[in-house]
Amino acid sequence: MPSSFSRRKSVENGTPARRTIGGALFLAALLAPSTASHAQTPLPPSACIEGATVVPLLGGQNDAPLIPVHIEDLDAAMFVSPGLRPVLIRNHGDTWFPLGPRQPLMAQDGELVITHHTVIDDIQIGTLSLSMVPASLLEYDATRMVGTRPLLGLLGYEFFTGAELLLDIPHGKLAIFRWSDKKECGDSPARIFSGAFSSVKMDSTTHIAVQIGPITRRFKLDPDLGVSVIPYADARDAGVSKADLAEDARIATRYATVQLGSRHRFDQVAIGSYTMTDIPLVVQKHLFSGALGEDFFSGIVALFDFPHCRFIFQPTTDRNTAPELHLHFDESHEGSTSIQEPHP
Repeated sequence: MPSSFSRRKSVENGTPARRTIGGALFLAALLAPSTASHAQTPLPPSACIEGATVVPLLGGQNDAPLIPVHIEDLDAAMFVSPGLRPVLIRNHGDTWFPLGPRQPLMAQDGELVITHHTVIDDIQIGTLSLSMVPASLLEYDATRMVGTRPLLGLLGYEFFTGAELLLDIPHGKLAIFRWSDKKECGDSPARIFSGAFSSVKMDSTTHIAVQIGPITRRFKLDPDLGVSVIPYADARDAGVSKADLAEDARIATRYATVQLGSRHRFDQVAIGSYTMTDIPLVVQKHLFSGALGEDFFSGIVALFDFPHCRFIFQPTTDRNTAPELHLHFDESHEGSTSIQEPHP
């Protein structure tokens, strides 16, 4: 029995008070030295960022966002995917989490995954610390490693409630902060960008409107997914025929199950006023909605503005030159699927 048992909180008889990053950042802002200004002119963006923490992305250009975390007494790594809702966690060695009630979750392909409700006592990301974080405990123990760090799970959008999440894959950085509510700061953190950027409405489940040729559909923002995908019905409505798909490369994507699809190139894809041409999307049948994956995020600096329900992004030609680890929570490969697990 792990020695840390005595300080574990049981989740059998109730759910602890929810701790969110937004609340933690608000507390950090209250404790920080005041930068209040009595002037009515706009403050510089740096004076409007409160409670910020910045951490490196552990992977390279074609990896899912991976960040270093400290959980309980363990240096670990976790995926970051605003396209998924919960915090997902696995046991590892002597680091384990209490087993609460069954908690079925639905994967992108509609399949149910059985997890159990649990609580993470302590998690630290850079200078930010949270306690009693609700999570969903996955069935199998963590076996994948990022260097010396076990890969324990994933942080979904619920974890970032009330916070600003800046995901900068091209430059290998992730930042979490709170935008000040001072009048001189305005109501949008978009001012952190210099030069042209795009801003579109984002719903509470991180979906945005995307125009594919003549149609507009809701797409999920999922930087963990190795490829961008579109449901077959939507591709058909955009004018893609079965004969077109028969000539395209076949792609296998592993969600809860392995889904086969065809990589088709679309002449024009638009997000707000930003238009992309000759864009590959993998057409799959068993999807609830399309998703913009890592191939989209690898070329932009992205801000998930959760408090104002906006997705703000700026294209860049810079690319992350760090070595690739070939790690994704959901895997996609041409022709076959493989997960990066050691053989027993």
